[in-house]
Amino acid sequence: HLDTAEHKVGYIGNGIEIYQDRTTCDNDRSRDRWAIDRVLLEKEFTRDPSDHRTVFYLAQTYDCLGERKLAYDHYEIRSNMIGGFEEERFYSLLQCGKLANDILKNNHLAIHWYTRACTHTNCDRAEPLIALSYIFNGLKNVKLAHAFAKLACELKYPKDDLLFVDTDCYDYLRWHQLGIVSWYAGKMSDGYLGCMEAIKSKNKDIDRNNLTFYESLTTSNKQLICNSGLGLDGDMVSGCTYCKV
Repeated sequence: HLDTAEHKVGYIGNGIEIYQDRTTCDNDRSRDRWAIDRVLLEKEFTRDPSDHRTVFYLAQTYDCLGERKLAYDHYEIRSNMIGGFEEERFYSLLQCGKLANDILKNNHLAIHWYTRACTHTNCDRAEPLIALSYIFNGLKNVKLAHAFAKLACELKYPKDDLLFVDTDCYDYLRWHQLGIVSWYAGKMSDGYLGCMEAIKSKNKDIDRNNLTFYESLTTSNKQLICNSGLGLDGDMVSGCTYCKV
């Protein structure tokens, strides 16, 4: 196998290695293959609906084919199955949250699934935390949006996990989100750090622009933010009602 950036390699155990190569991906050929896989997996699912791998790969196949409601239904089945490869279960919970949000347009159901994904991994994966931050930011609950984004930014990259780690979430998205929601939550030092790390990762205009807001803060601006009752990361600001200095 090739262990490169273009070939994500995982080791399941007992000498079994997995890798993926999409450098020669052909969408039409892939769709034809998925259609064949669907027939085989549906037949196997009918024969043995308790097989963890069959349920998981059937859910994925439906997802690849654009059958998103069927994908949701089968990810839900896999998420409630005990045993098997636990990262499949985590990913199923994560996908249930995504599909609940995307196709069912149900924020509360999405929050349920993402929260289960968090508890399943003891909050050691950033992907569901950032998804929750996005949802709560959309609901104008900036304190929770900030809390989830900050928790995501405190995590280390899960180098020992094998299945579908969202590298972009760790390298960029969590920092980008922290840079946004921290402003509205009054957490200025968190926001500054988020912008700096996002810029270090991708150097996008949006993050450089966001950074200017933090850099332009004057003492009076900080007092205004503190006096709103939101706090300022424990910074002591002269003249602030809450800092008492």
